[in-house]
Amino acid sequence: MLSGCVLVSCVGLARGQVRDVRDPREILRRGQLVVWVVKASTAVPRDLHIPQYRTPTPGYTESTTGALGQTASSYGQTAGSYGTSTDSASIAVPTAEQLAAAEANGGLPAYNEQTSGSFGQTAGSVGTVASDHGQTAGSYGESLSTIAQAGNAPAIQAAKAAQGPSKFLLEMESRLGLGFTGVQVKYREVEPEKLGEKLKSAQADEFPDLLVGTLPAAWWNGLQRQYGLAMLRPAIRLADGVSNGTVFSPDVAILAHAPHKDVARAAVIWLSEGSGACAGCSESAVLEHATKEARIAAAKASTAMAQLLQGNGLGDLADPAIAEIAPRSVRAMLATTGNESIDGSATRVEVNGAEVVGRLAAVMLRVVGSTDRAFGVAHPLVVLRKEEDGSWRVLHVSLNQPAWQSRDVGGVLVQGCPEKMCEGGLLGISQAAPPDGDVRPLTPELWWDNGGGSRLQVVEWQFADASGWSDAHLYLVPDTGVRLQTRVTAGFASLGGKYRWRVWSVGAEGEMKISGWKTLVVVP
Repeated sequence: MLSGCVLVSCVGLARGQVRDVRDPREILRRGQLVVWVVKASTAVPRDLHIPQYRTPTPGYTESTTGALGQTASSYGQTAGSYGTSTDSASIAVPTAEQLAAAEANGGLPAYNEQTSGSFGQTAGSVGTVASDHGQTAGSYGESLSTIAQAGNAPAIQAAKAAQGPSKFLLEMESRLGLGFTGVQVKYREVEPEKLGEKLKSAQADEFPDLLVGTLPAAWWNGLQRQYGLAMLRPAIRLADGVSNGTVFSPDVAILAHAPHKDVARAAVIWLSEGSGACAGCSESAVLEHATKEARIAAAKASTAMAQLLQGNGLGDLADPAIAEIAPRSVRAMLATTGNESIDGSATRVEVNGAEVVGRLAAVMLRVVGSTDRAFGVAHPLVVLRKEEDGSWRVLHVSLNQPAWQSRDVGGVLVQGCPEKMCEGGLLGISQAAPPDGDVRPLTPELWWDNGGGSRLQVVEWQFADASGWSDAHLYLVPDTGVRLQTRVTAGFASLGGKYRWRVWSVGAEGEMKISGWKTLVVVP
């Protein structure tokens, strides 16, 4: 059985910097958790709530605290532009029955009814770009707090309490899926404009462990520093050619003085992995039924990631054909939403999945970064190739992407070859267009000539900024038909700049041929 303590995690624990959440599922089987659900009241696309969700280029830039969000006035409208003036004689305090009836008739849309699929789809359904994940903040409807402008807040709050939980709160509770774990969760719905006030006045027994939902600009522009931990910046879903959906992924923040710290951190790991079949599983549980080769490949992948997190190169662990992995890209994976930082010594590496087909292995990792002032989880994907001498070498590392995307891409890489498709052996490809150094519009077509014998073709790509090449990513092209030439839209090249790309041709039993690199300049 592969040990759960690799180089990085041992260093972190020795220094006492990592709050150990070794088995999130075990922690979530007991204990308590207080969750405040923050309901957005303005139609702000989730991708724009924190600018780091979508950077101007696929590269990485340093940001000051002020760059993490916008001023409150830049979000939606001023309070005075909503509803009727507070001194209007036409406003009366509704009863609980009136609130319920109005909501049922659409008069006070506290929550807009959604189908289950509208909060993200399964991996097998139709895919979306990153900005389409989930719903815009405004799709949750307006808040009942707008009635409070009438001036009789105590009576209104009593009416709300008599009405019971809103549909929004119940839907969020269901989507978070924490009830499955066994932990006792206490939910409370909080209006975004009152978040600071509520945090300031909260008593110890009701102080939150987690904030979830669509967090307001005020959180990123000051409240986080005052009340919360800095969180690892969310992974950006990049086009990969095969992932066909999203998972429900609200903003999540841990409170610095959370009453149930370990449970809160375990919950964040659970939520980051989509409540899937093995969301939050310990490494030992993941590898319990893995093959011997999968365990060996997983150990190599863990050691390689540990070395990268320490700022070192891969040395003999690297395949000769591996794409460059710049240290700045590894540091960017540990960037947070605040001024606090997480370095390699405060991380732990765990295996989140490992699969092997012949000479090719895909290992999904979980990197947990934890200090007293910062926390988060990243999900790198490591692809390894087996040498003639039987040793595994690292061919590719996608440093951070959503956990479900790592699972999707890794799963496709290690599928078997359908009958007769790979007969005759793997002959590889020859890149046809664009020619090296060419200039093309956004999302250009890439062409190559097929030699035959493959089940999958993979475009590996990198983006160049002022500091060099970014970390590499994979764009998969299932090769299910007989054709002499493949044309594919480079969905990953959606921003202007310089790219480079090459093609892996994957055949039976993980056999692989890799083309040379070609550069491409994309202009808007």
